[in-house]
Amino acid sequence: MRSIFVMLFLFVAFPVFGQFELLESAKPETLSQMQIEEIMGADSKKDTLANGYLASRHVACLFDAYGYRYTGGEYKNDLISFRLRLPPSYVANPDSDKKYPLIIWFHGGGGRGDDNQKQLAHIQHILPLLTGEGAKDFFLLATQCPVRHGFWTTERDDPLDIADTPLAYTEEIFDTLVETYPIDKDKISVVGFCAGMFAVRQFIEDRPNTVAAAVAISYAMPKKFDDRPVTDVALWFFYVEKDPATNPDTIKSYVERVNKLGGNAKTTECKRETGDAHNSWYAAFVKYKAFEWLLEQKRKSPEEK
Repeated sequence: MRSIFVMLFLFVAFPVFGQFELLESAKPETLSQMQIEEIMGADSKKDTLANGYLASRHVACLFDAYGYRYTGGEYKNDLISFRLRLPPSYVANPDSDKKYPLIIWFHGGGGRGDDNQKQLAHIQHILPLLTGEGAKDFFLLATQCPVRHGFWTTERDDPLDIADTPLAYTEEIFDTLVETYPIDKDKISVVGFCAGMFAVRQFIEDRPNTVAAAVAISYAMPKKFDDRPVTDVALWFFYVEKDPATNPDTIKSYVERVNKLGGNAKTTECKRETGDAHNSWYAAFVKYKAFEWLLEQKRKSPEEK
């Protein structure tokens, strides 16, 4: 009898729907506050046992691992793996009518791989929001670019290219999640690390009237930002002083244009916290609470636009 109950619970809390396959359910660790703080401080340290960044394995256990059979382009019928973190309240009571925010996490170039783990690098800086007494109720989706592809998007001069990009299957996964889980459609936000900013920009364009807010971390600046300013999404850009991968003047000019058109954009220059001249994520999440800011944002109504 007990085994039947467990199977029913897993089906409700961790549904297998459409082309999705549950590979592994979340198995959270019991961590002390001291351990959480230590993990949050671990950055850019390689751990061969974890096949990724040091803190990734401590974060990965908080996510369900799924496989998805994509039907388009280069990845046709491949099992695309991704991670999904469920709100604690939903896990405890999946029959509730409550709806929850969804945040999509687009990793940078260092998160590429086929291990369904490296894409979670740097997410340890929001660990207090994911586990423990301060855990917040929200869905968090983290897909991964395969090594053989390298980038989220391709040049879109040829519309058929969309079938061959990791962003394309991420969008299909997103569409299924929104229709399956109790997601608040007014509280969908995105985070982009460096090259992940290309995915952020294209996602906003491909899914209009969907995104409430976006955070860009140590961004690589897509040309399309200059071409088509985004005015209906709250935007926050972070970069480290003297980061060779960013162009502060370009982004400041863009932010000014957006705000003159009635948008809501801002940028923050961060002091270098580590030896990594590219690391603005630590300050963004720990000092400036960018993730908490995302959870507070709400999509504009048609009357507000």
